[in-house]
Amino acid sequence: MPQAAEHKTKSVSRGGYGILNKDGQFWSRELYDTPEAAKAHFDAFWKSPGFQSAPAWSDYTVVKARQTITYRGPAVPNGENHGDA
Repeated sequence: MPQAAEHKTKSVSRGGYGILNKDGQFWSRELYDTPEAAKAHFDAFWKSPGFQSAPAWSDYTVVKARQTITYRGPAVPNGENHGDA
């Protein structure tokens, strides 16, 4: 009877700070090291060309957040291509 391919699950996570809008949704997928870094990025984003003004900070909140990436697939030896070109 053939054996099923061995699968491996691997997760990596890190903590930081994210920005929520007034509806409780993340404003971006970025995670920042400090609340100040989150606010600085938000402010710089809205100062980019093409924007007339920044939204009010009263509609946004900086929160502690955790970001996790999980891989589940065939176990491959270290250094072997994982499917990305």
